[in-house]
Amino acid sequence: MKKITQYAVIVFLMLIAISAYTQKLPDKQTASVWAPATIKNDGKVTGWENQFQAYNNSCRIWYTVANDDDNLYLIVRGS
Repeated sequence: MKKITQYAVIVFLMLIAISAYTQKLPDKQTASVWAPATIKNDGKVTGWENQFQAYNNSCRIWYTVANDDDNLYLIVRGS
């Protein structure tokens, strides 16, 4: 029973942290972002280091639109 309580507390704290993080981000991305030079087109957001530019509350997604000299990137992470 003690482990269940510990897990419940951990989940609760994670939800609070996510909520606090999303409140800091705007609903729409307003600034342009240059894509990092080390980005790989592998379908993973790890190269972006969770540095999203906006959080859409209605869809519950974090996203960033970025570009480099040749490509346009849309990075999306859902909750």
